[in-house]
Amino acid sequence: MDDTHSDFENLLRRSIECQAYFAFAEGETNAARALLLRPGHIYASFYHATHLLDLGRREEGLLKLRDIARKAPREILAAASALYFSRRQRTGQGYGYENGWITMLEPVLAARLLPVVPLATLEAEQMASEEMSEAPAIPRRIIQFWDAQTPPDEVAQLVARTKAANPDCTHQLFSDEAAREFLRGALGSDSLALYEACPHVAAKADFFRVAYLLEHGGIYIDADEVSVRPLTNFFNRRNYDLVLRFTEAETSCINNGFIATKPKSPVLERVLNSILGNLENVRKFQAQTNVWVLTGPGIWSFSIIDLALDPLASYHGSPFAQACFIDDQSYNALLHSPVMEYKNDPKGNWRMV
Repeated sequence: MDDTHSDFENLLRRSIECQAYFAFAEGETNAARALLLRPGHIYASFYHATHLLDLGRREEGLLKLRDIARKAPREILAAASALYFSRRQRTGQGYGYENGWITMLEPVLAARLLPVVPLATLEAEQMASEEMSEAPAIPRRIIQFWDAQTPPDEVAQLVARTKAANPDCTHQLFSDEAAREFLRGALGSDSLALYEACPHVAAKADFFRVAYLLEHGGIYIDADEVSVRPLTNFFNRRNYDLVLRFTEAETSCINNGFIATKPKSPVLERVLNSILGNLENVRKFQAQTNVWVLTGPGIWSFSIIDLALDPLASYHGSPFAQACFIDDQSYNALLHSPVMEYKNDPKGNWRMV
């Protein structure tokens, strides 16, 4: 019995060391350090859960992941980061394992590693004081994107309604030409080659919004969404510096159709660097994937989970200290997503490509 136990210990230790080695080799040093710091036997359960996901037994795998995440959230999620990192889009060899990593968002939320703020709390904060912050962390600026100079009527109407619902915010609708001009000035001419590497106009919009908000801050709203209430009434009273939406679904994710942020956010910096790396792989290796993973909610989720698990982040102040993550119920009380005619065409709907 002792020999068997010893063999198991050695096998477990070697397995952890191998995963840590791969993490270091791929540049994921923070995850590798966390893996070696306190792996414990919980790793064996995690390893089992990942195999269940590999076998397509998603519900069983998620149940196990949730259970072990409750027991050791940072350790097990750091192990996940090390494991999935080498399977992700860093080598240009494909994007086939993103679902396994995205499932990590659910344990991250369950373990309260991200500050989820329910609608009732937002409304209570709104009612608590009539005073608006004189120097809001999130600038009172709304930006939107439509590739053509003139959007179709159904989109133009939503843009006008969003502008009218937020009279305290400046508003700018960027075209493809205006987005290119901004990227050239902010990131240099080389960034335009990456912009061109985007396989769909939706990916170009994804790229532009992150770059712009990182530089200037403000609120981004997809042009096919509509604001039905003044947004800063909610976000400025508590003076949040980052507001994002998460969706719990078959594939849970951080949605990027709505983003409210201060300038120079370390979260957006992580996301932009990830997007730039992805687009560089598309340009160099002709790597193929869908927009969701390349520049959209997938890469947002990857990046935020990585940052939430970064053991060094606390030394620089938590990037989520003044953040607010809202669920779909809260989001739908603030913004609506009408059915749009233009999405019936592949040119307007990246999911059809």
